[in-house]
Amino acid sequence: MPMKTRDFEKLLKQHGFKALRQAGSHKTYYNPDTHKQLVVPIHSREIPKGILNKMMKQAGLR
Repeated sequence: MPMKTRDFEKLLKQHGFKALRQAGSHKTYYNPDTHKQLVVPIHSREIPKGILNKMMKQAGLR
């Protein structure tokens, strides 16, 4: 179930997350409704399954 960073960013935006800032190869997203903050690595390859699952749990999507 790995997915590209672009697809994960679209998923976050659909659930109310907004891009807060970017530093190097990482972007920080924030959801004003749930007050959750999430750091997403920006790479050209797919996000590994374990990291993706952890980020989805942190975002409250799982």
